[in-house]
Amino acid sequence: MEKKRHSTLPALELISKWKVPVLLQNDVHVWFSEWPEQIRLLDYFWSILSAEEQRQAAFFLVEKVKNRYIISHGILRSLLGAYAGIQPEQIEITRNESGKPVWLNQPLHFNLSHSGDYCSMAFSELKEVGIDVEQIRELGDMEQLIQLNFSTGEQKFIYENPLEYKERFFQMWTLKESFLKATGLGMQLDPSLIELSCSDNRYELKKGRTLSDERDYKFSSFKPNALVSAALCCHADQKQILTFTID
Repeated sequence: MEKKRHSTLPALELISKWKVPVLLQNDVHVWFSEWPEQIRLLDYFWSILSAEEQRQAAFFLVEKVKNRYIISHGILRSLLGAYAGIQPEQIEITRNESGKPVWLNQPLHFNLSHSGDYCSMAFSELKEVGIDVEQIRELGDMEQLIQLNFSTGEQKFIYENPLEYKERFFQMWTLKESFLKATGLGMQLDPSLIELSCSDNRYELKKGRTLSDERDYKFSSFKPNALVSAALCCHADQKQILTFTID
C-alpha cells in the first residue's frame, strides 16, 4: 500500500459513529472491537499510520495478521485523535525507556492489546494504564504455563471449578499481563514474581515488585463475550472505569 492523502471527512464520520466521549482526568476508558468488522476502513487506517508503523505492518507476511495490525493501530490513532481533537496522522508515537509505546510530549496515556479477532485499548489522562485481551482457546502447554507462572493461591483459583478451567486461566493471565503492561515492564519481569488474589469478583495485588505496588494499583476483569477475556490495570486513584464497544 502507498500512503495516500485523505480528506478529514472519513475521520470525522468515523469519530461521529463511535461517539467518543470526553475523557475526564480521573477516569479510564476501555474500548473493545472485533477488528474484522472494520475491514472496510483498511485503506483509511493505513493512510494515518506513521512511516514506522507502515514498515512494521509490511513485515507481516500473513494477510490476516497484517490487517489486524493496521486496523488495531488505526483505531488507536483515531481514538487518540478524537480525545485530543487533532488529526490522527499528526500523532507522534514513540517508546519510553522500557519500550512501552507513548505519545510524545503528551499527557494522554494509552495501551493496546489484540488477540485473534479482538482488540482492546485503554486511555487515561492521569497515569499509566495496562490492558490485555486474550481469545479463550485451547493451549497445548497450558498446564506448564500454570505451573511456571502462577502461585499456589492462583493455581487454586484456576483449578477450583473444572467447568471454568480455561476461562479462569485466561482471566488470571490477562490480569497479570495488564499489570506488566501498566508498569511498562512487560517480559522484563517474571510473572511468577507477582501474585494476585481473586475472590467475589475482586482482584487485588497480593505481591508486587515493591510494597507500594500493592497499594498503588487496582484491577478490573472483563468478558466482552463468551470467547474473550480481558483485564485492566490502572492506578488506585482512578475513580471510574467506562467501557465502550466499536461495532
